[in-house]
Amino acid sequence: MVHLDGLRETHDYVCNRKGVFDKAHRHDQEGKDLGYTIFLNTTVYRETKVEEVEGLCKMIDELRAAAS
Repeated sequence: MVHLDGLRETHDYVCNRKGVFDKAHRHDQEGKDLGYTIFLNTTVYRETKVEEVEGLCKMIDELRAAAS
């Protein structure tokens, strides 16, 4: 289970740790490369812009397509 609470800037801000988005993204890919099924958990906050949610969904779709 990997959690992404938005794209890089938002996720790192919410987690209060710079670089955790990249770490989560890297671990997602490593898990797929090892043959694991990966689940993504996302919290969308009231302040999140619709464009960011769309961007996150697009990124997730691209990850899914790359795993096929």
